[in-house]
Amino acid sequence: MRSLLIVSLVLASSAWSFDFKTRQKTLRQKHSSLYKASLIPLPNGDKRFDKGSLFVRQGLNILSLRGTDFEMAYQHGILLKDQISQGAIPLCSNMVRNNVRQTIGNRPALVALATNVIHKKHTYPLIDYVASSLGDPGVYDDLIGLSEGSQYPLDTILEAFFDFEVLFYLSGTKVNSGGEDVEIIPMASNCSDFVAWDDYTKTGEIIIGRNTDFPVNGYYDHYPTVLYMAPDSGLKHMAIVSAGVQNAGMVSLNEAGLFLGVHTIPTTEVSNKGIPVFLAAQKVIRGARTMDEAIQLFKKYPSPSGWVYTVVSSKERRVATVEMNSKRLSVRESTQGWQVQANYFHTPELEKDNKFINQSIVEDTVARELRMKDLLHLHKGTLDIDSALSILADHTDPLLGEIQGFPNTVSVHTTITSVSVLPESEKIYVGLGRAPVSESSFLELPMPSQFDESTFPTYPTIIKQNDAFKVQYPDKWKAQQMFIQAKMAYENEGDERKALKLMEDILTVDKTNSAYYFIAGILSLRSKAYSSAKKHLTAALGQKNLEHRKRMTQYYLGRLAGFQGQHKEAGAYFAEILASPSIGPKLRTAAQNSADWIAKHPKGKMPLPNAILAVMFQQADMFNYWK
Repeated sequence: MRSLLIVSLVLASSAWSFDFKTRQKTLRQKHSSLYKASLIPLPNGDKRFDKGSLFVRQGLNILSLRGTDFEMAYQHGILLKDQISQGAIPLCSNMVRNNVRQTIGNRPALVALATNVIHKKHTYPLIDYVASSLGDPGVYDDLIGLSEGSQYPLDTILEAFFDFEVLFYLSGTKVNSGGEDVEIIPMASNCSDFVAWDDYTKTGEIIIGRNTDFPVNGYYDHYPTVLYMAPDSGLKHMAIVSAGVQNAGMVSLNEAGLFLGVHTIPTTEVSNKGIPVFLAAQKVIRGARTMDEAIQLFKKYPSPSGWVYTVVSSKERRVATVEMNSKRLSVRESTQGWQVQANYFHTPELEKDNKFINQSIVEDTVARELRMKDLLHLHKGTLDIDSALSILADHTDPLLGEIQGFPNTVSVHTTITSVSVLPESEKIYVGLGRAPVSESSFLELPMPSQFDESTFPTYPTIIKQNDAFKVQYPDKWKAQQMFIQAKMAYENEGDERKALKLMEDILTVDKTNSAYYFIAGILSLRSKAYSSAKKHLTAALGQKNLEHRKRMTQYYLGRLAGFQGQHKEAGAYFAEILASPSIGPKLRTAAQNSADWIAKHPKGKMPLPNAILAVMFQQADMFNYWK
């Protein structure tokens, strides 16, 4: 009811909202009776829905969609109706609420208020802005069609689609809710991709490797879906998504041989005016045949926040990344036979706009790029599909020099889709199973230019196994799977006790990863289990560590000691941190503030605000160190 009230109040205030509602009603009247009458079974047990068909192979939904935007989305909606109501959309529509709760703790009234404020002041005005600025009455026909076909609420679908952009726009900013400023914890992302060609591959052909990483475990990866789309207007294309995601803006290819892969980039340059990047990228994949055409279309639709697209034009043999935020767009094109990309800007024009929330994010994104680069050089002249898949599943932390479940690895616990593309061989390999999808088996599929719905049932089932991490390091793999469950309990369910219990169970399986100990220590602090917190944080210091995590762990041990009146011990921790030449400015400021407090209050009990310890599971770090 809350969402319906917000959409009614906000959309009813604009002239466009009337057109929007009218268009929804008109499309419903025009198409619904026709489509409901044309759902028929096929001999192979699949179902055909008018112009669309559903095939299921190795647990992967493969949809063949044709027609207008509304029609293709309607086909998707009705064919995957049950999965849509349980999959990515319900979780994505709650991301604002979940991120607010992680920041301010389980204070239901304030969480609800802040969530409503964000939707009213940011989500729905952005929806309205896009429609009015593009002047396209059909801009949301695909979302309307998905809602009509699946019978899933349109306002929830809108929130699921737009809240990605809103969260990145709000990253690190404050929202005033009921007189209290709420600083929104950013939604971490760890996407990685690489491209190799010429001297770097065994045959000289282009090979693309891509991991898509978003914190939507258990939902997005539950119903993996490939869309083959033949629109009435535009190029044939395919998208690697999840049930209910009627969009080609994340990972996609078109019949002209163009590939797109997205990366989120926290940036200092954001605006509440702009075109959500997934919408812009969908226009690119449907309209661009060349690299230059793709770049020009991206320029036409400026983004509200920070993004990078890896763009491969296989027929031109051109590879580039397109970097963008609300003020600038820049292109980094490679001619050296390889290119890698993670989650930060590289070009001089945008490099200064990177906004690194903490040092662990810097280490993680640099490590993934470094590891991919090293592996490409290692395989130079021999890279093929098997070695490309092995890179996507790699678990070496190059900064630590060890195999780890996380962090700082190419394969990530939030890898929800994974693909490798050989465009000149006209093949794409799509990862199957649950996250990390890159560590599973891969199914060969045809490129969009080669896909034929009538002959696809006879397309051979070719599987590539890629589970070396699970086979060679079963304890680390098991701990990683348990960590996914702990992260879901904390981020999605708000169940900190369950998350802490799982983290402590992990420590009996993988006893060598300092990141696991650190998170268990922070969750213990949040639960006021101080003896457990000290035990876990002390154990974290006993593992092989990077400098930042070591000093961060000392900081929280110092805060705990100060809280318990052990000022000498606390002061020693803070002094050691401040003596380190390589800690980041946020942690240095926090340690200095804490040292100053100890000096000014020799007999005081140092505050320890448990509820607002905002842990960032993704990097085993914190959003803020001092409050």
